[in-house]
Amino acid sequence: MKIFITRDLKADDALRKMLQQKGYKVHAQSLIDFELVPFNYFPPCEWIFFYSPRCVDFFFEMVDPRRYKGSKFAVMGGGTARALLAHDIVPDFIGNGIPAHTAEALAEEAHDMRVLFPRAENSRRSVEKLLADDQIELIDIIVYSNTPKTDFTVPKCDVLVFTSPLNAEAYFMLYDLKKGQKVVAIGKTTAEYLRGLEIYDLTIAAAPTAEGIFAAVTEKG
Repeated sequence: MKIFITRDLKADDALRKMLQQKGYKVHAQSLIDFELVPFNYFPPCEWIFFYSPRCVDFFFEMVDPRRYKGSKFAVMGGGTARALLAHDIVPDFIGNGIPAHTAEALAEEAHDMRVLFPRAENSRRSVEKLLADDQIELIDIIVYSNTPKTDFTVPKCDVLVFTSPLNAEAYFMLYDLKKGQKVVAIGKTTAEYLRGLEIYDLTIAAAPTAEGIFAAVTEKG
């Protein structure tokens, strides 16, 4: 069995190891190009929320962590928490990777406070859109661009795992869904995008973790 996932996975990545131990041949590749968007806007805030590890890295290419020494840091999930720790910053809030749950919990932690959201240019703003203006003061800033690749090759696989709507958009610009291919979506937003492409027979991972993705891939249809 061959599996394609729209995420760059290192040789020792937990998900890659789990799938290989199950007998899958793994082809892992992000279908998005990323580039820093320089900025010189450093608004004061009580909290900073990061959606992804990449967002953390791009933000701190431009910002000295000491500038926000008095601020608290929040992240979408465990992977982003590890990226923050790599910059010697311990997150004060870690979401569970699910936008609705994360937004609700963040609203309680940061009620009536200013929260800075560094993000990608084509971000779906999944947490921000769920927060009402009377809950927190949203400060939005673009720190990197994310555009679909147009030149790539993906071998025919039995399972296709899409980690974001933008990755799905890139894939289906070049490839059609083949008969018998299983489709897995990471998150409801990605699932909604795929349904917009009239792909209704799909599995949604319960969580964007290695364990959650593995369970979705190996789930019997």
